Amino acid sequence: MIAQFLWGSSNKKTIHWVRWELAARPKEIGGLGFFDLKVRNRSFLNKWIWRFSFEEDSLWRKVVTIKYGYDPKSLIPAQKNPRELSWMWRNIVEPVNDLSDKFVKNLRVVLGDGTKINFWKDLWVGSAPLKQSFPRIYALAIKKEGKVVEFGRKTNARWSWSIELRRGVFNWERNQ
Repeated sequence: MIAQFLWGSSNKKTIHWVRWELAARPKEIGGLGFFDLKVRNRSFLNKWIWRFSFEEDSLWRKVVTIKYGYDPKSLIPAQKNPRELSWMWRNIVEPVNDLSDKFVKNLRVVLGDGTKINFWKDLWVGSAPLKQSFPRIYALAIKKEGKVVEFGRKTNARWSWSIELRRGVFNWERNQ
């Protein structure tokens, strides 16, 4: 729509008096202050993901969490089959699936009391989630879901771990 205003109908050949790069610059630096609508829309949709992460007690988050079966303590919505989501929520979370790896790699979590971080699946120690860093131990673990506090306890600012396994660990498994 903005392009048609500046350069006329797309069916006719016309002279383009202003390059898009110049028109899209802020007015303060000599542009016309236009913006890319796709980028602006994506930024507004991303704001909902940000709000999902930090507005834990809001009614809308509780409704979305219950409706789609998300973990109430989850920082970002888990990947779901798009057919299970409403068209609006699907548009919001669709890029999360594409960007979650980049997002998670650049996110650092503070452990705190361990009630909000998924022990195996969240990136909270090292450069990958524990289930990826220690696949054999994860395969042997009886409990594959749970928060950090469910796998250990904190005393005097130190954590003690208690991970129940289906069997003992062989030496070669310890060195993975």
